[in-house]
Amino acid sequence: MRPVEKWNVGDPDGASGQISHSYIPHGSAASVLIRNLGYFCSYCEVFDSSPQIEHVVPVIQDRSKQHEWANFLLACSRCNGADNKGSKPVVVEELYLPHLNNTLLPFVYLEGGKVQVREGLGPEQRRRAEKTMKLIGLDKYPGNADYPSHNPRDKRWEHRRKAWEVATRKLSAYLSGNLSAQAIAEFAHQKGFFSVWYTVFKAHQAVVRELIDVFEGTKAHFFDENDGYSPIPRGD
Repeated sequence: MRPVEKWNVGDPDGASGQISHSYIPHGSAASVLIRNLGYFCSYCEVFDSSPQIEHVVPVIQDRSKQHEWANFLLACSRCNGADNKGSKPVVVEELYLPHLNNTLLPFVYLEGGKVQVREGLGPEQRRRAEKTMKLIGLDKYPGNADYPSHNPRDKRWEHRRKAWEVATRKLSAYLSGNLSAQAIAEFAHQKGFFSVWYTVFKAHQAVVRELIDVFEGTKAHFFDENDGYSPIPRGD
């Protein structure tokens, strides 16, 4: 998942106001969240022209957080659907969340649209990563024995697969000198899936810098520029 930095209460809201502690109705925060985080699902990272306001802690679990800015992210209808995160109970401290942690650290993006928990994590880190993965269903794809009744309409894995294939073609064009780093980042921004593009271009720092700059809410201080833009732990 793409790590993001949400604006704080009192910060400029990207228009003519400031971030409020609460938004009533909560839908009134949509345009502010989009200015802050872009038109992307906070979980699967797909570009979505009409992302939903997602309550990190679901309203059914804690109604006091229904209007709180701190409890909002953006999500696609699939990640936010009942067969994935939906209204399932959430204990924030038991998960890796993109606005609180560097969510590039616990997960690995692979060719074929697959996402896996990174090898080498400690026992507690692995538990958190696996719990996050299952809550959102990021590891749902045809043939995964953990999901024998996989919903065929859940195409998130396929979108990642296609993004990987496109990014790989762009990498070939970049290496042959036919595409600039800026052009690649601008193209990726139109498609989403930052983590896929970051993974494919990890060895090419000029492109990674442009990706970080163009995707709203993702910041250079999440990465170690002196270590190939490796993700830096955050909030763990």
